[in-house]
Order: sequence, then structure tokens, then C-alpha cells
Amino acid sequence: KVIVAITFDTEYPYGIPENELNYTNEQKWINAVESLRQIAEENSIRFQFNMLGKTAEDYPELIKELSLSQDISCHTYSHKNQTELNYSEKEYEISKCKEVLEKITGNEIKGNRFPYTKITNDSFELLEKYSYKWDSSKYADSIEEMVPYQSGNLTEFPLLFAIDDWEYFMNEKNTDSKEFYNILYKDITS
Repeated sequence: KVIVAITFDTEYPYGIPENELNYTNEQKWINAVESLRQIAEENSIRFQFNMLGKTAEDYPELIKELSLSQDISCHTYSHKNQTELNYSEKEYEISKCKEVLEKITGNEIKGNRFPYTKITNDSFELLEKYSYKWDSSKYADSIEEMVPYQSGNLTEFPLLFAIDDWEYFMNEKNTDSKEFYNILYKDITS
């Protein structure tokens, strides 16, 4: 069985580079998230939203509503690079995100994706300590390496960077985002 996961790192405004903040704003971001939710619901599919804890705190109603039909996982609390943090800072980023998301959604948060996909061994140890079930932060070099594998008590779902479509949702001059995903959905299901 082939599984296709369409994921979005949901990090407004904390994980957005300064140069990209120039062409977006809060309302565009909210509209993009709502558009993605609507596309998924209309096609009876679920997207994976890797959510910052701070973003969820800023938009709790939006995130709660999103969690009713979509999958929510952690993207750490404030989008800090794990390789630049000491152990206690890593622990805070991992545990605080899970705590915030579980409080807002009312659901157990089982998954994680680290910002920048930068990780250390103790980052994974902390995921296990806080009862995460899976992570998706390591890149595969080829489609053949896209097989989930166990790493301790965690299942790692390798990434293969294929397309960065966020600009379609944030820049009104680009392709209509709904049409883009309708085409993508038809390609995946055919």
C-alpha cells in the first residue's frame, strides 16, 4: 500500500524568513490555512500540519477548528534550530509544544517534525521521553529510501523534498491554490 503524506510546516510568523514576511501578512496566512482545510475536506483527505506551539497559542480557535478534520503534529514551540540548543532548551521546545497543542486540540499529539530538519541524538531521546510515536525530520536521498523505519520507540518517516508550494498560497499572483491541489489530488488518486 502506498501512502502519500502532504505536510505543511505551520509556523506563522515565527518560522518565516524576514524576506518572505514582506509578501505575506496575518490575513493571507489565515486564508491559506482555511483554503488548505477546505481543499482537504472537499476531497475527503487529511493533510498533516506541523504546528509551532507559539503559533497555536496565537491562533487557538483556528488550530482547534483545523484539528477537527486535519492531522496536527509538533514543529517545536518556537522554531529554534535543535543543533544550536542545549539539552534543557531542547527539552523545553519539545515538551512545551506538545503540551500547548494537546491543550488546544484536546487530542494526543503523536508526531513531530523539527525546524530546518536539524536534529541531534538527544532530540530523538527527548521525543521518546515525552511519548511521541513518530518523527519526520530526516531526508531520504531517493524515492527507494522513503520507507518508514524504527529508531528506538519512534517510527521515522523519511522526507523527500519534492515541491515547496507555500508560495502558491501566499502570493496571489501565482496559480490558484485550489486548482493546484485539485490537479495534485487527481494525479495522486489516478
